[in-house]
Amino acid sequence: MVKDWNDPTTLYMSGRAFILVVHTCFGIYLCEFLATLGFDISFVRGKRPLNVAAVFYLLARYATLAALVIGIRICNALTPDINCVTWNYVLHACAYGCVAFTSALLYIRVVALSGRNTFVKVFLGLFYIAYWVFVVLGIYMSEAVYVPQLFLCAATNLRAHTLNTLVQFAFDFTCLCLMMFYLARGDRRGGSLWMFLVQQGVVYFACITAGYLFASVFLLLNLNDAVSQAPNVFALLINAVCATRMQRGLAEFYEPSAGRSMGRFDLRMGARMPSMPSAASSARTAVSVAVDVEKTEFVDTGTFAMKKVQMQSQPSTTSFDVDEEKSRGLVEEV
Repeated sequence: MVKDWNDPTTLYMSGRAFILVVHTCFGIYLCEFLATLGFDISFVRGKRPLNVAAVFYLLARYATLAALVIGIRICNALTPDINCVTWNYVLHACAYGCVAFTSALLYIRVVALSGRNTFVKVFLGLFYIAYWVFVVLGIYMSEAVYVPQLFLCAATNLRAHTLNTLVQFAFDFTCLCLMMFYLARGDRRGGSLWMFLVQQGVVYFACITAGYLFASVFLLLNLNDAVSQAPNVFALLINAVCATRMQRGLAEFYEPSAGRSMGRFDLRMGARMPSMPSAASSARTAVSVAVDVEKTEFVDTGTFAMKKVQMQSQPSTTSFDVDEEKSRGLVEEV
């Protein structure tokens, strides 16, 4: 049991732990970033539209990467002539910018799910603007000193950042509650879209909220600067990974996967899904599918000896019971 969190030995060990946390988070995020870099490249190659949500997505991704790279730099300050104050300003600008951009993605998701409800847009919009005010204040009040024993530019005066973290936690928790409310009152017969939003949206929102709750508790305890700051790095990582994964997941939900024989979910106008009559493949099996294509080929996959069959789509009597406004909002924002 630690009796004095400001004891020199405890401060030294806390600083070492903080350096380990920064390096760990950087490694995790670098793996995540490189594994999903193809999605970013698709915007450059023009395969995906560069809309508002995509811009916030890219800003969040690269601001997080910049913040963690700068974090590695200040944790390896081998010479005392480094300007810790300047590096700390840049670090907080990138970190708070990342959180603000990911919050914009959460805002867009909830507004789209609510069917562009005016109250939700105004309420969360004011909440978001208030958070930006605290972001600017937090960057302005950030301070740092050089710790030669650890070769570290250590941030100080972290009590000034408590409101930033609390406001971020409140915003995430509000978004989570609104999302659960609109999903609970929605039609569960919407099937795959409803299940997708529950499995990804609610789970990711809950992870983000839990991350900032954890960080808020340590900031309020104010044990020492290193211990107070370490959970914020984890919260930043969780926020960036979950928010960007939500955006990618929803974008890819409406696209046919190259590795799966599934049709495109056309929910933009709440339209019915066209169906295709069953096709006899061989004496061993018959296939009956419903896809949104004008022409489909069945080929020999090595498992079932299927004949190549050309088919035209026909109207189906099966439809997804998804609210038209919500579906249109979700797709347009992606």
